[in-house]
Amino acid sequence: MALELDISKYNGILDDLDTIGRVKLIHNISPRLLVLTSGGKKFPLLPNLMKKALPQENVPLLFIDIGCYDLGTYRAIDQLTKEYDVKVYNPDISLRMDEALFGERMWEKCSEKPEEYGEWCIRRKETPLRDALNDLKPDFIIGGRTKFQSSKRGDVRCLERRGDIFQFNPIFDWSEDKINLYMSDNNLVGNATHFDPTKEFDNGECPIWFYQI
Repeated sequence: MALELDISKYNGILDDLDTIGRVKLIHNISPRLLVLTSGGKKFPLLPNLMKKALPQENVPLLFIDIGCYDLGTYRAIDQLTKEYDVKVYNPDISLRMDEALFGERMWEKCSEKPEEYGEWCIRRKETPLRDALNDLKPDFIIGGRTKFQSSKRGDVRCLERRGDIFQFNPIFDWSEDKINLYMSDNNLVGNATHFDPTKEFDNGECPIWFYQI
């Protein structure tokens, strides 16, 4: 049975808590948590934060490997696997097969072939995401979305509904300076070379947050 929550009520509570308090509250509601990671610029932050807030818990991380990230991203994910429980999901269709169907470097053709690009993104990212959620069955998916990162994120809330799953954004109100300070204070080094080929639409937004899951 899907978890039911009064989002407006809980956002009011979460807004008044510090970040550690937010994580603890969500964990008290349900321990079925799943952290999404892209191996991006601040990839170590959320795993580090979760470990601080829930030191006795082993909250899994999910990485959707679309098959064409830069080497720095794969090194970042390899680094995470040495310390955390990382679940890696891949598309059922190989990248070479999709290249045969759509052409190589599809993200470079997103403006001239938007429908094909959208289908390519679904095949590379949405389908394995659905597979992961069906297997892992989280009540909350946790991401590092913040308000400052793009115009679309200005209305991001701490807790949002995503079909039968809740999306929890514990650092939604952090500034870029606060993120950089946390990374520095905790000796965390991000992946400055990260490039996500599925983010060529929507002001660099990852489509993973807009799929109807």
